[in-house]
Amino acid sequence: MAWIIGIVVVLIIIGAISSAASKNEEVQKKAEFTEMARSRVDAYVDYLRRTSNRTEFARMTDIELKDMIGQKVRAYKSQTSGASSIGGFVFFLGACFATWQGIVEESWGAFIVWGAIAIAVAVGLTMFLTKQIDNEFKTAGFEPERLKIEE
Repeated sequence: MAWIIGIVVVLIIIGAISSAASKNEEVQKKAEFTEMARSRVDAYVDYLRRTSNRTEFARMTDIELKDMIGQKVRAYKSQTSGASSIGGFVFFLGACFATWQGIVEESWGAFIVWGAIAIAVAVGLTMFLTKQIDNEFKTAGFEPERLKIEE
């Protein structure tokens, strides 16, 4: 009995150390991401100053432009993340329907066909929504590729 308690204590200690190390690594990655995002925003400000002929960008100070670009980066990430979530939800519903069809028809073929349709619809919908989001940002004068900051 004592050896079971000993194993549990050792596992708890290992879990605590692992959790602390994981948390430290997560904080470090977030700091690196924040620094990378800041440098990308600075570079985009410089790019807009050199290439844009939009008067509202020219009238803004660097701080205002950085704030606006930072907001656009967050908005772009949020909207594209939402599009991916919608695609994932559609795939989930399609997978449930494919499973139901496979069970009802007692056929792997029905499951595979409906599963493939679910994948195609989910991917197509995600691509369509992302394209719409990209067009929205392009009409506002921003390049979507420059607003993407990968984690």
